[in-house]
Amino acid sequence: MNTSRSRYFKVSLAAAASGLTMGSAHAVVVTTVHDSTSPWNAADSPEIDFDITADGVDDYQLLFAGNNAQKPQITTLGFNGDGQNQIFLPNADENVRTLEVLSTGATIDSSMYSGTMLNEAFFYLNWNNNHYGNWGGPGGATAPDPIQGPVEGYVGLAVAAGDGNFNYGYAHVGIDVRNAMAALAGASISLYETGYETEVNTAITIAEPPPRLTIEVNTTTGEVSMQNVDTNDVTFDYYRITSSGGALREQDGFWLSLDDQNIGAGGNAAGDFNDDGTVNLADYTVWRDNLGSTGGLPNDDTLDGVVDHDYYQLWKDNFGTTAGEGGPLGWIEQGGSDSTILAETFLDEAGSTLTAGSSYSLGNAFATGGAQDLVFRYAQDGKLLIGSVVYTSSASSVGASQVPEPGTLTLLVAAGLTLAGTCRMRR
Repeated sequence: MNTSRSRYFKVSLAAAASGLTMGSAHAVVVTTVHDSTSPWNAADSPEIDFDITADGVDDYQLLFAGNNAQKPQITTLGFNGDGQNQIFLPNADENVRTLEVLSTGATIDSSMYSGTMLNEAFFYLNWNNNHYGNWGGPGGATAPDPIQGPVEGYVGLAVAAGDGNFNYGYAHVGIDVRNAMAALAGASISLYETGYETEVNTAITIAEPPPRLTIEVNTTTGEVSMQNVDTNDVTFDYYRITSSGGALREQDGFWLSLDDQNIGAGGNAAGDFNDDGTVNLADYTVWRDNLGSTGGLPNDDTLDGVVDHDYYQLWKDNFGTTAGEGGPLGWIEQGGSDSTILAETFLDEAGSTLTAGSSYSLGNAFATGGAQDLVFRYAQDGKLLIGSVVYTSSASSVGASQVPEPGTLTLLVAAGLTLAGTCRMRR
């Protein structure tokens, strides 16, 4: 944990931390990022009410069934026009009521299930407790087969438009009932995003979700890594990992923050014309020897390439600066991090990018033997998003430092350097 720098917290994160739902129109389809999760709580029946039409009125509800708390379900809220909102089911038998897991690219319209729609449906165990679906229910046909999960997928929805017409949509949800049916500790329901076709009786195709970050937690070693397993880069400017059971270790030697690693903390110093890491008299010599040339110099801060007085002024203005001091601001640990929360903020408005397929190590930030109750959130484009948490118990496969970006790795190989050396990571 880095305590040598002042603590800052980005003002713009106040809006992100509020978890506000944000909707946007794409052609005639409205997509809304909800990113909300609700863990199982024996004291009540957790639920997530949500609006897919972006009209400010909730249409559906994701919850644990009140009459049988072991069963996560989705149900409709209120009426619209002359008919109730509906949920597509794969089986015509009303007593079954178990949902099918849909995937991106699936098309939803009235013919999908031959018009079979109800206002209530279950994810893995049906109304009469005699039929299992494929959303993470028991591995066999009857209890006490172990619960499988977590499972993530989509459900087809139909919002009543009057006169027997509907607007079709979908919800991207996560269902986790990994524990035995008699003990739901650790179970949760999550709503990621929804889609809604504004044209009546028009099919909607499930779109690819925005890329998401994941943290992998090794319960044997305590190692935690932040990973981008998507095929697209992810830019973000805040993250937090929480544990209601206090399973985090924020102390030095355990949590290896992005701040500790100087991730995004700046590149080479402007005016360092010989590229040795410091702006000094040797750079003046390089300027003098190249005065009048038109090929530019290293670290010339986007000057026009004509080595003239402007280059001299750049050297003079930055004299004494070392690498990392003149570049973009980096990550800063958020004050108050402890065994229940680890959080950092990126101070540059442009955000920090974790490239596709790359990862950052966060050190041994998980207390081995601790509660597997971590929740991972990160901010992207003003939205606080839900990241995935994956637990493993295999041998460590993540090092103590971040995985270099491809460009950085190429530079290191070309120069014949090693990460253990004194090389400067260029970002």
